[in-house]
Amino acid sequence: MKALILVGGFGTRLRPLTLTLPKPLVEFVNKPMILHQIEALAAAGVTGMGAICSPTLIN
Repeated sequence: MKALILVGGFGTRLRPLTLTLPKPLVEFVNKPMILHQIEALAAAGVTGMGAICSPTLIN
């Protein structure tokens, strides 16, 4: 089974944590948030994973 992890967004509600890190890399219980998702998917038997993010704004 394969899965997609949606990692888009600017994380404005998580500021100031997201001023220096992307939202998926913010730590929660001593691990990046995306790692919690990856571990849960692996435990459910998912063998292939991909991540989709929003395009970066260009000034």
